[in-house]
Amino acid sequence: MEDLLAKFGKQRWAPYLCIGTALVLVVLLGLCGAYLELERARASVTSSIVGRLRSHAERTAGHLENLGAESGTGADLATARNAQWLRAHWRRVIPQPERVYGAVIDDDGHIVAHSDPTLEGGHLPTKWFDRELTAAGPGVVETSCRELTGGVRSFDIQAPISVGGEKLGTYHSGLNAAWFENEVASAEATVLRRWFLVTGAIVSVVSVAVFALLAIMRRNATLRRQLDRAELQRVTAINRLITGLAHEIRNPLNAIKLNLFSVNRRLTRSAGPQDQTATHMIEASALEVGRVEELMRELLGYVRNEPQVDELVDLVTEVRDAVTFYQPLLTEDQIHLHAELPDEAIEVRLNRQRLRQVLLNLLTNSREALGEEGQIWIRIRRQEESAEVVIEDDGPGIPTRDQDKVFEPFFSTKSAGVGLGLTLVRNYVTQFGGDVQCIRSAKRGTCIRISIPLAETATLARGVT
Repeated sequence: MEDLLAKFGKQRWAPYLCIGTALVLVVLLGLCGAYLELERARASVTSSIVGRLRSHAERTAGHLENLGAESGTGADLATARNAQWLRAHWRRVIPQPERVYGAVIDDDGHIVAHSDPTLEGGHLPTKWFDRELTAAGPGVVETSCRELTGGVRSFDIQAPISVGGEKLGTYHSGLNAAWFENEVASAEATVLRRWFLVTGAIVSVVSVAVFALLAIMRRNATLRRQLDRAELQRVTAINRLITGLAHEIRNPLNAIKLNLFSVNRRLTRSAGPQDQTATHMIEASALEVGRVEELMRELLGYVRNEPQVDELVDLVTEVRDAVTFYQPLLTEDQIHLHAELPDEAIEVRLNRQRLRQVLLNLLTNSREALGEEGQIWIRIRRQEESAEVVIEDDGPGIPTRDQDKVFEPFFSTKSAGVGLGLTLVRNYVTQFGGDVQCIRSAKRGTCIRISIPLAETATLARGVT
């Protein structure tokens, strides 16, 4: 998953895809929010207006029930036609833009009383409404019945009229459908304007942030390229300088080494008690010349990028041979080396000489860190697709802040160190197709962990046959 994300992040179009996706998501969220609030706005307007007219219809039906009970007419709605309060009530409320009519209709469909006297005495046809408006609640239908509405499309709201437990008829209140839809449309327009402004503001903020981020990313990429070029130029210059110095220094060193050897031979032939000091001085000088030569070899090994010749190598055998070769130096310093090596062979494909140099460099680092007395552990473990070599010691260790720096050129925690040993280790392990890490050892010292692909894995990865 991490590799997939890394490959995706390297694509030039990846930031633009992420930006476009973010903007689309913002717009979709805005649309979803607007849709949900539109639904709530419609429901709120419907509930408010229909509820108000339903309450009016129920109150009016209640007055008619009381009127019938008081008049003693019982099941007769005729008193409603002559009720002056009802006429006065209609004259007061019907002129309102949302009200179309008010009517009293008996159970047989006869229009007993109507806010428009010209429609009284009529009869509702069998199919007098177009559809039921279940969203508005029970007893609400849409109708354009001319006998009831005069041809005006209305939402009819009903309330039953009962006297003494017997239903006499129904009170109908007409809501102007066009006016109602205008109210709903006005509420929806308010919602849409609000969400348009909110979504537009969010998109603007995201766009500004995104373009600012793009500008920063481009600037960082430019600076990174400039730094890479500067670093490449610096490293190239250092490599040329090191190669030139090494070439110039090695010639006089060879001459000095040859002269010291010749002088030492002459002193040895004519050695007397008075010449022992000179002999020791010459031997010490030869050792120092050898140390300078070793330094030149490290420097040249760092700057040269010679192609490696890979071969099939048994990692267990190579580690065992390196330990055997290095054991006398460890014994001299009273350092105990514990080798935990598997019995079966673990085959890897790499350059044998460079593997030997990696192992010797790491053993030398542990030996120099321990000084005299101490312990070194070297282990090999077979993983699914790689082999792991671990070398750790119980020395003073490397501070956590420096563990990532030890592989950098010319960085050293030793006062006399050059800082190229671990750099060569990393370079060679990388050429093997592996990885190297420096971590804090569980035994208090330093732990170097190397991972090298197995032979079959390396063959598939690098196309080696």
